[in-house]
Amino acid sequence: MRNGKSLYYISKGLFSIYFLYSQFLKNVVVSIPHMSQILIVLALVSFLIYKKRITIYKEVMTLFVFGLLTLAMSAFAVDTKIAFTYSQLIIEYVVAIFLIILYSVVDESINFSASLFVILGVIISIWMLMFGVGLNRISFSEDVNVNIVGTILAFSIGYVLFLLLSNKIGTKKVVFSGAIIVLLLFSALSTASKKCLIASAILIIVFILFCYRRVFDKSNPLYAFLITLSLILIAFIAFYYITTQYGDRLLYAQARMDSILEDKSTQKRYDLIIEGLSVFSKNPIFGVGINNFRYYSSFNTYSHCSYTELLACTGLAGTFLFAAPVFSSLKNVVLLGKKTPKKTLDKSRIVFVFFMLLVLLFVCWTQIIIYTSALMYVLGTIIAFVYVEKRKNTVVNQ
Repeated sequence: MRNGKSLYYISKGLFSIYFLYSQFLKNVVVSIPHMSQILIVLALVSFLIYKKRITIYKEVMTLFVFGLLTLAMSAFAVDTKIAFTYSQLIIEYVVAIFLIILYSVVDESINFSASLFVILGVIISIWMLMFGVGLNRISFSEDVNVNIVGTILAFSIGYVLFLLLSNKIGTKKVVFSGAIIVLLLFSALSTASKKCLIASAILIIVFILFCYRRVFDKSNPLYAFLITLSLILIAFIAFYYITTQYGDRLLYAQARMDSILEDKSTQKRYDLIIEGLSVFSKNPIFGVGINNFRYYSSFNTYSHCSYTELLACTGLAGTFLFAAPVFSSLKNVVLLGKKTPKKTLDKSRIVFVFFMLLVLLFVCWTQIIIYTSALMYVLGTIIAFVYVEKRKNTVVNQ
């Protein structure tokens, strides 16, 4: 039994290395060909040996069929090489989602996956603070787009807040979490990614409005007041330090937010969406192949919107396959919310995950989920959360 359980921990360890390597290490330390694929396969094999059986989840199967469809259609794309490469990456992301669900079901929580994402966000934030690259918009590597960095940081904040919605909460954990959020938020500001700053703000506001009081349900009101005061103090000290040491970053981020509706990038994204819909109208069934919209666009790039990219590159067939797990998760989270009693920690968790999914859909308006492994990871944790909560409800009702 002990040896069997060790295989489970080995699998999680390999997955952790895979995630940190693919998201960070390969861009700042060393990039080894096919290392990501090797690590994810080893993690899956280790788990299967541990479990000795496999459970097929319909969302994973649907996404896997989506990946196989994109792989098959890559043969008909203008650039078969880029289509084939990105199709392989999609299948890799689906395997990662599968493992996230498997770990979550065994652990009966998504805390492992959420914590791993937070660790990534903290590592990136510290690296950006010490070795960040860029002038007005800071990234942790010249090879990584600042918007992707902003996405990771925004959802890292979300996962920190989710982990606070625990049955076991202490003073140190709350204050430490507050400090981490300040660090992540500063790094997100450094990227000056408009959508990610909005996403971060939404997640924080939702937590304050719907979840914060549940953290202290079983605590003395004085304790809750002192903790809240400590967090406010941390925020004020951090704000003073940042404005005095890094005021230029704040001013640039503010300037970008002020011009959100009228800057050139917003107009370009709008034009790309129109072109994407035009390409889809001419190739409605299977599209033009993954990441091949760029060859039909006057801008020679992807459409900068998940929805038009899916339609243009995979047609109705691919879009339906990808959308099915997303809408299924949305429906299931809503149903879980209706079944869960109000004013409970469980209810707060469900409400927060519901808004995380909405924020994910919002970010997908300007970022391509099927090309961004961090967004696919977030989708995987939401799907896993649904399965964990369903199993809990089943046990309670038996």
